[in-house]
Amino acid sequence: MLVLCVLLPRWAGRIIGRRGPWPPLLWGMAVLAAASLLLAPIGSTSAYLTCVPGLLAMGVGIALAVPAVSGAAVTDVPPALTASASATLSAARQTGGVLGVAVLGSVVATDIESRIASAFCLIAAVITAVLIPAVVLDRNSSPNV
Repeated sequence: MLVLCVLLPRWAGRIIGRRGPWPPLLWGMAVLAAASLLLAPIGSTSAYLTCVPGLLAMGVGIALAVPAVSGAAVTDVPPALTASASATLSAARQTGGVLGVAVLGSVVATDIESRIASAFCLIAAVITAVLIPAVVLDRNSSPNV
């Protein structure tokens, strides 16, 4: 997953340069939702190779989505506000990470074996709930998708 997060953003940047940030962002989020569903059946006795498809998908999703969000955050603001936009995005990303770990940690803390699937399904559901309106809005606003 980490290797993909390091190597693929360059490729995502090329897509963003040609088509804008929305296509890689939407695809990245869709891949992240699929990765969550691939990881849902994983348990404490699962073989490591069982985790590999979900982790690879997660790496691809992150590599597509993060550069698109970062690029959109700093290019759609006036030049004088670029630093503020970047800082706001960074703070929001860190806050989301902390809340995600805390909430999902509390969900799985008592009975990890039975609740890990619920946690990954919850992640997929939240991503999908955000992704569907984003796709609809994007289709209505830009004809190049």
